[in-house]
Amino acid sequence: MDDLNWRRRHFSGLKGYGSAKTAQLLSMIKFKEYFEGTGVTINAMHPGNVKTQMGEIERNGRLYLFMKRKFINQAARNPEVSAKALYYLGASKEIEGVSGKFFNLTTEEIPSPPALHKKMADKLWEVSIDLGGLE
Repeated sequence: MDDLNWRRRHFSGLKGYGSAKTAQLLSMIKFKEYFEGTGVTINAMHPGNVKTQMGEIERNGRLYLFMKRKFINQAARNPEVSAKALYYLGASKEIEGVSGKFFNLTTEEIPSPPALHKKMADKLWEVSIDLGGLE
């Protein structure tokens, strides 16, 4: 939280991705609170290993790029699988009213402890409001 622009740490696409995903889950905690009682729900979904060009930037290093192209992409699923899961989570009556949950495709899971840290979620919310010029 004290180095959002990566000025004091070495940036890599993978580290940035991990930080962004953690921030997404922390934000979900606050949005759930914000929309409580309105009928609006919010959840997060991990799509799994999807065959995309995500992460294929030079900053991730030659070894990672080689491994991704030769091995990771070979085991990746078609994006349609994740798209169907997103549709299910957005439109299914089974999920109606469910809020603040994390899904691996359509299976509910518990995020890692850093993504459940309430005080960090509060701090991220405050910083986001400030950076956005909101009140």
